[in-house]
Amino acid sequence: TMSGGAVTNVVATGVLTIPMIKRRGFQPAFAGGVEATASSAGQIMPPIMGAAALVMADFTGISYLTIILAALIPALAYYASLFTSVIFEARRLGIEAVPDMEEDLAVNAQDFINLIMVFVPIGIVILALLSGFSAAGSGLLALYTIVPLSFLNPEIRKKPYKILLALAKGGETFGHLLMAIGVVGIIVAVLGTTGLPNDFAQVLNQMAGAHLFPVLLIAGIAALMMGMGMPTLPAYLTIILIMGPSIQNLGISELVAHLFVLYYGVASSITPPVAVAAYAAASIAEAPPLRTAVFALRIGLVKFIVPFVFAFYPVLLLVEESGVKFDFMEFSSAIIRLLVVIYLVSSATLAFDQRRLPAWEVVLRLVLAFLILVTIVWVHWVAFGIAVLFLAWHYRSFGK
Repeated sequence: TMSGGAVTNVVATGVLTIPMIKRRGFQPAFAGGVEATASSAGQIMPPIMGAAALVMADFTGISYLTIILAALIPALAYYASLFTSVIFEARRLGIEAVPDMEEDLAVNAQDFINLIMVFVPIGIVILALLSGFSAAGSGLLALYTIVPLSFLNPEIRKKPYKILLALAKGGETFGHLLMAIGVVGIIVAVLGTTGLPNDFAQVLNQMAGAHLFPVLLIAGIAALMMGMGMPTLPAYLTIILIMGPSIQNLGISELVAHLFVLYYGVASSITPPVAVAAYAAASIAEAPPLRTAVFALRIGLVKFIVPFVFAFYPVLLLVEESGVKFDFMEFSSAIIRLLVVIYLVSSATLAFDQRRLPAWEVVLRLVLAFLILVTIVWVHWVAFGIAVLFLAWHYRSFGK
């Protein structure tokens, strides 16, 4: 998911992955949901995040390298939930791993050569960022590298004009991005002149009091609504400009506030009724669009939870810009509990673990997941202990 756009990722990779998933015996709607869920995370997965992350770096003055480091653990947690969801669905359907690679998917020498064109530019971007280059400069260095590397591909050697077409496509995308930023610039000027963000912050604080959770909940819902059918960048900027002061007034750092809004802006692409990534995947999977969107929402439910986790446990972002200094014990505690939460939520949303889960067990798992994330120490450790014992009982009673 290198393009940073959910629909673009779905169209680019879905034509390959969705048929593969369907051939293994998964439902078409589930296959589309998996692709939509994975592709939508391209904008939050380091090291090449979407345009919103670049704008965030410029807007906040925080280096892009710091932002991608902060985004690493939340992104890995999200993909971990995706993998566990696929495992539970495979268990439910009785699908087992294939011992041998299918013939049409066998990797040849050219495939390994093509990987050079993928990983070398990414490596250059990372090294350039570590060396102090700006995000724009790092991207330019990668561009200078990928053009000559493209000739490793026999298709490019036969038709070198495809490089010009790719550059033209990049220019077109850049033009669209500039238009979006220009519109947002007008919004910024209007908001700055009217003082709406500060007024809104005061009203919101009066409504929600000094409680962080309801303010974050309102911000998340607003980001989802703004992002429905809308590019992530303008949705993210509009919400952070209006609600950013409200969130930061409650002691949340600027980086956490921006990442929180970005996550929900990205999640809008798999949120019905306007789940654009899921609908794009549904057309490839030949599945009902709304059913595909529901599967994507169920599989990607952790994406809606993770922002609250790093808002209350900013140590997961690894950097001091999160507002707290890194503490290994606190970090380990948060990670261990987050992994259990991912397991509980993923199994509950698909209603399957070692067997089909009855309604009471689904509810119990979701309640335990919530309690494990509560910041009161004795509450989350008691819930954690109950969850571990409950899962052990489940495996002992129903495991094969």
